[in-house]
Amino acid sequence: MSSREEFFVREYVIGGVVSFCGGLFARAGVDPEGELIKFIISKSPINPFLIQLLAGLISIAIPVIFLSKIYSLVGILGIFAVIIAFIGGLITESSPLFGVFLVIFAINLPKIVKKIESYQIPTFN
Repeated sequence: MSSREEFFVREYVIGGVVSFCGGLFARAGVDPEGELIKFIISKSPINPFLIQLLAGLISIAIPVIFLSKIYSLVGILGIFAVIIAFIGGLITESSPLFGVFLVIFAINLPKIVKKIESYQIPTFN
């Protein structure tokens, strides 16, 4: 496997796992960012409004940067894989096997598409 392919695989695995965890947190109603902000506000001498403003800006910037990086590297296929992994995390509570299947599918999506693209339809002469 070339270094470029290894990079894409690593990015898909990281993106798939992060999206899956995001879906799990959304399904469980847990806001890890909110808990972290509460902790920082309780320990910091800085104005709480500034901390909340900075956290809000960061929470908008990180997904935008993440998705734009994926789009620039892989295109719409990467965005599609992230959405599939997120949905897998969301439905894991009601259908654990299907949720895990979606995450595995999202992580392996580049390989699947590559196989489909390289498939030659046999011609009979």
